[in-house]
Amino acid sequence: MGQSGFKPPLLKTERRKYQFLFSVVAITAVTGTSWGLLAGGAARSVGFGPAEKDSGLRQEIQKIIRPSLKEAKSGLPTEIRLPSGRSGASEGGQIDRLVLQYTLDPDLQGTMERLFKQYNPDYGAFAAIDPDTGAVLAMVSHSADPKIKENLAIRATFPSASIFKVVTAAAALSKGGLSPESVISFTGANHTLYKSQILKNETSKRWTRHMTLKEAFGRSVNTVFGRLGAHRLGAVPLRDFADRFGFDQKLGTDIPIENGHAEIQNDAWELAEAASGFTQDNTMSPVQGALIAAVVANGGKMMEPYLIASAHKLDGTPVYTAQPQVIRQAIDDKTADGMKTLMRSTITQGTSRKTFRGFARGVFKVTEVGGKTGSLTGDNPKGKVDWFVGYADHRGKRIAVAALTINEKLWRVKSSWLARRSMETYIKSQLQQASVLSSELDRQGSAVVRR
Repeated sequence: MGQSGFKPPLLKTERRKYQFLFSVVAITAVTGTSWGLLAGGAARSVGFGPAEKDSGLRQEIQKIIRPSLKEAKSGLPTEIRLPSGRSGASEGGQIDRLVLQYTLDPDLQGTMERLFKQYNPDYGAFAAIDPDTGAVLAMVSHSADPKIKENLAIRATFPSASIFKVVTAAAALSKGGLSPESVISFTGANHTLYKSQILKNETSKRWTRHMTLKEAFGRSVNTVFGRLGAHRLGAVPLRDFADRFGFDQKLGTDIPIENGHAEIQNDAWELAEAASGFTQDNTMSPVQGALIAAVVANGGKMMEPYLIASAHKLDGTPVYTAQPQVIRQAIDDKTADGMKTLMRSTITQGTSRKTFRGFARGVFKVTEVGGKTGSLTGDNPKGKVDWFVGYADHRGKRIAVAALTINEKLWRVKSSWLARRSMETYIKSQLQQASVLSSELDRQGSAVVRR
């Protein structure tokens, strides 16, 4: 069977407290749960203490944790050691040991690890991010080959395929003068791309098709997006928006994420290939894929992804608390709203319509879901790459995800189905925690009244 990595272990002394801390911490930290939070820490609180600002402890933790993550074969480090003089470290050259706490959601992390083990694709990865804060909610790396130990969730050797249509669509909405309802004329099938359909401006009346941008995005029509890139946008806007969505950019996080890459040339045909995602030259990591969806879900704002929620000394003294950081305003609010319309069409009438059939029932009736699929043959590793990048918003409880599977021969599970399961798991978990919190607050309120 394959190996699914990234299992941050609870410390021995903390495992015994697990069940008790679930209810206690849920009351004191309404912002949500994470692995570290359930393990006894106040994760995802915002702000640094004065000592942390003065000492540069955040940079020191990042400098030490990055090599540790690169070297980790499976799981995450539970402790790091800081040199003396860092935020209260001992004098005399001694070393302070710090216990790390993670932002990972245990229900979501466990569910996705089990699903990858169950279906065992040749290769796979999953990443989930809180769009509002950038906290990494889950990170799974899977390989059916036990020799592959590295974390595929942070590797950027995978063709972005049609996920790059998100970049093209955002540029078209913002700079190309289009709206989701704009009608575009083209010739050709949905998932092919030929030079004659791109380089010739005239269209045959007999074979001309007409489609709104929303429908073309949902159905992932290559010719429409190829023509947008070659004729309406050009290289400069497309390069600009690729940068905005994190391609060829350092994400500046405590996770050593490889930079995605976008090859944008002035040649019309190469522009069409890039804009439609019909090229192996544009690559990205699953974490970047989740960030792309998070930008849309968060009104166009890109948050810095982070995995370390906090750190404390062995005696419990807190020394570091992560603070959400804005990387950039990637797109404006209007463009983000337009992108939500496009991404919802993937779910309601596009390439993920069958996968999400029946989703909007029960508690999910009020859940907004948007996404984008992509598929292309890659060579690092070899196999058919299958993407789903998207978001779910349940009355303000939001998650952005990227699911990736790669198979050389047999296709064991669709990435869009894995993404659906992740959304269902997370939202149900959030609703359950809210119910537990409400019940506990009611109980405490009744106790106060009785006294």
